[in-house]
Amino acid sequence: MRDGYQGLEPENRGGCIIAAIAGIIALFFDLSRVIGDPAPGTENLWWRYIPLLLPTFAIVPVTFFISRALIRRSRSDDR
Repeated sequence: MRDGYQGLEPENRGGCIIAAIAGIIALFFDLSRVIGDPAPGTENLWWRYIPLLLPTFAIVPVTFFISRALIRRSRSDDR
């Protein structure tokens, strides 16, 4: 702890950035599904019954772990 905070490892930092971008995009589509006016004929389709923010809460961790694994694998090939 004497050395101070060293920051996130490159794998975690890259995973967080990619997951944040995916989360913002997913949040946009997730909220537009609720706030936006549905297209005619799509009012009762299955995706309208998915709970609010569930897709966003699923996409962000999955994106983080996949991108972190891909970054870690590409870094291990370089060394």
